[in-house]
Amino acid sequence: MGDVRGVDERRGTAARKIHLRVDAPGYDLPTQAILEYTEWYARARDGWALTRYAYEYRPRPAPSRRAYHLHEPVGPHQH
Repeated sequence: MGDVRGVDERRGTAARKIHLRVDAPGYDLPTQAILEYTEWYARARDGWALTRYAYEYRPRPAPSRRAYHLHEPVGPHQH
């Protein structure tokens, strides 16, 4: 899969942010693509509710990318 790094940032008890990054193919080979996934959550009555996201695929060499985002005031969109 590649070199994977992840962070789960709890921001108190009402919010959290999860971030994953994958450098593919990894294993000390030249990077062919970087994938980043970030999600923001708010505490809901029955668990956690997704409030924002940013999913990015960036092949190497730059500058191309594919991105999917959800945030206010725009809503879901892609680049």
